[in-house]
Amino acid sequence: MARTKRRGPGRLKTVLEEPGVRGWYNARKLRSEQAADLEARKLSAVAEAFGDIEGERVTPGEIVRMARDHPARLRDLSVEYAARMKGAGRQDSYIGKTLSAVAGWLKHNGVEFHQFPKLSSVSGETLNNERVPTPDELRTILAALPVRGRVIALAMAHAGLRPGVLGGYRGQSGLTLDSFPELKLSGPGAPRFDLKPGQHSVRINVPATLSKTRRAYVTFGTPEFAEATIAYLKDRIRNDREVPDRLAPESPLIAMSPLGARNVHNGSGVWGHTTSKTVVFEIRTAISKVRPEGVRWRPYVLRSYCSTQLWTARVDREAREAMMGHSLGVSGRYNLSKKLGDRLVDEMRAEYEKAVPYLETFARQDNGPKTEEAARLFLAVFGVPTEEIAKLPVGSMTPEELQVVARKYVLREPLGGVAPPSAHPAHQRIVPLDQANALLEIGWRVKETVGPNRDQLVLESPAEARP
Repeated sequence: MARTKRRGPGRLKTVLEEPGVRGWYNARKLRSEQAADLEARKLSAVAEAFGDIEGERVTPGEIVRMARDHPARLRDLSVEYAARMKGAGRQDSYIGKTLSAVAGWLKHNGVEFHQFPKLSSVSGETLNNERVPTPDELRTILAALPVRGRVIALAMAHAGLRPGVLGGYRGQSGLTLDSFPELKLSGPGAPRFDLKPGQHSVRINVPATLSKTRRAYVTFGTPEFAEATIAYLKDRIRNDREVPDRLAPESPLIAMSPLGARNVHNGSGVWGHTTSKTVVFEIRTAISKVRPEGVRWRPYVLRSYCSTQLWTARVDREAREAMMGHSLGVSGRYNLSKKLGDRLVDEMRAEYEKAVPYLETFARQDNGPKTEEAARLFLAVFGVPTEEIAKLPVGSMTPEELQVVARKYVLREPLGGVAPPSAHPAHQRIVPLDQANALLEIGWRVKETVGPNRDQLVLESPAEARP
């Protein structure tokens, strides 16, 4: 009789009912529940595959007995398993990781087994088509995200935070507002960041409980991240009336949706944390809408963006590794693994702020001659006549006002009544970032970013909708 293959939670529940597995699982869970779940699922999957090869059910306990009493049989099963996985297109690195769970299970039971097949794993072989996005490409990802998603993306891409810092495996923990010492939750204009004169970045204290290295560390966020965070917090206060979000130091930075909050709300006015799976899913969904053809991006590529831009700005190596939450070398342990004093934090902030122009997805407007020249060029590119531009106070116009003028010509609605040739074909549209998501949802694709502050997108319509 054919056996039903179990997946996901069902597979985990089933394997934990096997004799002895619960103790091994609990030992792994002491350090990381997520890692324990993953190892248990891998053990279950390999045992199931061994059963397919043998033609009868193979339990984790049977694997232990084979390793102890019939090692040649387990060796042959492992070789056949690896061959079948390779035939199914699995990489050697994937096969090795699944067999490592079996090795850990055997070691827990006091059995040494060294006859697993030798594989030629190549580091990063599944990432050949992945590259770090450019600032313009990051901007298009942000445009495809709702307000909460933009905070998540910028926390990863500008502050280098891991998804697990923003939301725990089961939503039991995550970064809270008291991790931002400069964030004011009361008083005029709250919520707001209160920075000292000359500071352009916000401090983020990551507690040891959320750090992968189990050491607390300090990182920073850009003005773009700070603006997105304040907008998100104000949105939570303004829009979610059924579960009022009374912002408090213990409130999560990334909160559950109002619907989810109603299911777990404890009456204290503090929402529950979201899960790391939700954090990753939100980014992955946006990436799928705007990813260039032939390029592979995982959500984790946003952390790579942060590290790359810090390196490009020539941020000190030890400071860069510390801000990314990485394990530090000997000198780093002496210098940056202890509680940091104000002077050292200020030095790290100065290093980080060298990278702000590299991290942010648009240039900050300086209202100087170069900005005015760029604005005039922007209008000319989109077909606004020179005499019309000369009548406008371009130097004092906001990006939104410049956009209104440009759109009249791009959409063949000139100020004077005669339509000049459009700068873009009819199947393209220029839209502000906050209006792009609706078109992306129905299949439009991002071609490029434009505008003095790179705050508009040129979108192409789906091929089937073109005339």
